[in-house]
Amino acid sequence: MNVKGCNAVLTICEDIWQPQWLALLLKNTPRIDLLINASASPFDVGKLQQRQQVLSSAAKYFDCAIAYCNLVGGQDELVFDGRSMFLDTNGSVISQAGAFEEDLLAADIDLAAGKRSAPKIRLRL
Repeated sequence: MNVKGCNAVLTICEDIWQPQWLALLLKNTPRIDLLINASASPFDVGKLQQRQQVLSSAAKYFDCAIAYCNLVGGQDELVFDGRSMFLDTNGSVISQAGAFEEDLLAADIDLAAGKRSAPKIRLRL
């Protein structure tokens, strides 16, 4: 989808964990500026670091920003920790939501910087 000059792709949960598979699926997609990942990843000790590594690798692989939006709350025996985050094209976390609580997260993506030419876009998770 194109939003004000930003080519964004919506992925769901584990789609982002396999960048080679995702690249095949998106092979006919124009340049990706933002990869949005809607996720319901339950809490597990050590999972935050694993998520950050996966998301960082995907940001570098696709050379795009990532908006990761994870569910927060409980459902039956599952607990979702939230911790949604934005990553830049270098794979660095630029903003992260709180753990185990609803939160509003916003980040500016400046597509005019570097090799891209488009307006600034303000995103909220």
